Amino acid sequence: MMIGDLMKIFKAFLKKIWDVFDVLCFSLAAITLNITVFLMNLFAGGITLTVTFIVFGVGSWFISSKITKGGD
Repeated sequence: MMIGDLMKIFKAFLKKIWDVFDVLCFSLAAITLNITVFLMNLFAGGITLTVTFIVFGVGSWFISSKITKGGD
């Protein structure tokens, strides 16, 4: 096994880790935002929660359509 092969494996591994970390950070930011707005006002918290669900739904729809089409 050559150094170039190890670098390819390492880059692929880091890309997968980064993708998971990116989704985790986005999810935690959305949760924090929703909790903060709910503590300020119940009605505004409901609206924020709705917007968050819409954003997550559209995001998962884009991801699933990219996966089923084979990507780039």
